[in-house]
Amino acid sequence: MKNIIVVFFLLISDFVFSQSGFEKGEFITKDDEKIECLISKSLYRYAPDYLVFKKFENAPTENISTKNLKQFWVGKKKFIFVEVMIDMSASSNNIPLLSTNPNFENNLEMRWLEVLLTGKINLYKFYKNEVVRFFYKKESEKEIIPLNFKEYLADNTIMRNEEYKKQLVELFSGFPNISKNEINKLPYRETQMKKIFDIYNNVGKN
Repeated sequence: MKNIIVVFFLLISDFVFSQSGFEKGEFITKDDEKIECLISKSLYRYAPDYLVFKKFENAPTENISTKNLKQFWVGKKKFIFVEVMIDMSASSNNIPLLSTNPNFENNLEMRWLEVLLTGKINLYKFYKNEVVRFFYKKESEKEIIPLNFKEYLADNTIMRNEEYKKQLVELFSGFPNISKNEINKLPYRETQMKKIFDIYNNVGKN
């Protein structure tokens, strides 16, 4: 009975926090200080420049620059601050800003990535200002690799450079559970990306 009461109050606590616009979370600073807190839900999903948090429910809100952090968690979501090659070209959601250059314009930048999946190959996502990019990292390697995708204008038509499909064909070559045909039909979207990486990571598991 006591355990049931404890679980009940934990559930009520989570509900209250979520209704107030804050979620349970924690972050690790560059000085390796770990702080458990409540983090505002309104910003963290969009590669923010700062986090709004409270140390406890009735505490005043505080801001911390994400440049001073290594990583943070909100609920079940984890974000890491890493140096990656990234093309920040606009997407078709912002047609006036679309590039006319079909080639990738990758630059080495520090960016916040959401950890979507971990396993033999980790999958990451960047999202900010309607720009979505996916990345992967093999368990045995350190470098985080961009899965290259770009929308651009050619003769007033939206075109797509889908190099990520060639990358995935090479990445999963020799793996019979993922066919080249499946990859060629794969849209550059989170749900489908997670599904195909999940298939690879879960082979051999009971």
